[in-house]
Amino acid sequence: MALLTRTVAQDISSVTSDVLFCILETCARNPLNPALSQGDETWTCDDLVQRMSTIAETLIQAGIGRGAVVGVLQPHGFDLVASLLAILHVGAAYLPLDQRLPEERLAFLLTDSGATAILGTSALLSRLPGDTTASAIAVDEITPSGNLAIAHGALVEEDDPAYVIYTSGSTGQPKGVVVSRANLANYCHWAAEAYAPRGPERFALYSPLSFDFTATCIFPPLLRGGTIEIYDGINDPFVIRTILSDNRVDVLKITPAYLEVFAELVTATSRISRIIVGGEDFTSDLAAKVHSRMGGKVQLINEYGPTEATVGCMHHVYDPLRDQDGSVSIGRPIDNMDILLLDDTLQPVPPGASGEIFIAGPSVASGYLNRPELTQRAFCSLPFRPGERIYRTGDYARPRDNGDLVFIGRKDDQVKIRGHRVELGEVESTLKSLDGVASAHVTSIEYRATRDLLAAVVTRVPMTAEQIRSALGARLPAHMVPSHVLMVDALPLTANQKIDRTALLNAWEAQTKCPR
Repeated sequence: MALLTRTVAQDISSVTSDVLFCILETCARNPLNPALSQGDETWTCDDLVQRMSTIAETLIQAGIGRGAVVGVLQPHGFDLVASLLAILHVGAAYLPLDQRLPEERLAFLLTDSGATAILGTSALLSRLPGDTTASAIAVDEITPSGNLAIAHGALVEEDDPAYVIYTSGSTGQPKGVVVSRANLANYCHWAAEAYAPRGPERFALYSPLSFDFTATCIFPPLLRGGTIEIYDGINDPFVIRTILSDNRVDVLKITPAYLEVFAELVTATSRISRIIVGGEDFTSDLAAKVHSRMGGKVQLINEYGPTEATVGCMHHVYDPLRDQDGSVSIGRPIDNMDILLLDDTLQPVPPGASGEIFIAGPSVASGYLNRPELTQRAFCSLPFRPGERIYRTGDYARPRDNGDLVFIGRKDDQVKIRGHRVELGEVESTLKSLDGVASAHVTSIEYRATRDLLAAVVTRVPMTAEQIRSALGARLPAHMVPSHVLMVDALPLTANQKIDRTALLNAWEAQTKCPR
């Protein structure tokens, strides 16, 4: 099937569907409901709205309003959530700033985004580059004004930016994706219904704001009158232990790489009833392991979507009977979205054939900030969809017999090894299926003027690199057996809990004493 059509849901072009507007309405109906929780402290919906209003008044007094970009440099806490709502309330867009970024990177983000202000804590603001022109506002120094009336919000349009989030760029410079209020509304209204179908639920917030999938853990629970359970996932790389031991969360969003850690710790006594998996390929083996460890009492949802299509644009509920080989399906489009499979000539592929994923619909971002040429290349128009902005992902998928899509890799995941075409995912999947292997990652490297495969492996029992290669040789052709195997205690993860390829390559260089 070349086209997966949308399910038409509510009209998201009206101001009444704006995420901030709807959250304030929900809070007004349920002022005493718990909105935020961290440790032993809880804020009600009314507490959250009052704090949002106080911060919004400060922003307005500083001259910040519609169209401005405001950097957010804060640890996970109640004020982080209140600050995001306040920025949206005055009509501005928020710019996530990770406190772990080097000074040079922070300076680039602030300059490139044109941020007029930075809303942060006093401690973190003191680390800002000295030459930044953005005004610094210390959120921990903002005190209540005593005015119980809600600060007057800005009149906004659907195309106004809601946030600017930076992703890595092929040129070496990060690129800012501009996500509009309508983009955010389309995803969040769908996610609120899909991930909290019974009404209020407790969502865990622990991943960095600079990782766009974190939006799922903030806006949808508030839309449904639920609670955000806040954890410090920035300073605690194994925060998942705390989340599991607290046992206070109903809904968890996690990357497959971090889910590998989760799978070793979780038991059937966990309260978690729904796990949203996103950010990387989700293998059937890992899904089966988690499903089994939790006694089959958990709903596993594979959510697919690039930052340019606002967090997630496809989803699939794991089915133990159907999702048994390779990867869990990425399923079908969310409300109001279309997914097209096209060939290299930008024509729909024949029924049943694989193709590149193109995304259309109201979640597709407006483009990259200050990058018109890059925007033109990635956000294309098609002859058979005139006048529509469509995002070209670079991801490839194939349809199952029921029409669901299965992710099969990216353009750069398919490599040539000694003249043979090799899918890295196939090698990695086979490696993970070996007895004694807990987790693994496979990548390609340039080594002595040729391209080789490098595998990083974590084992449950003592094994050598040669034992790994021998076991793979019994299952795969010789050109698919990694020439280099790096035995590690744990796969290194980035700040967004994805595999840190750079750290793996550095470890390999240190071990072999060979430069790439």
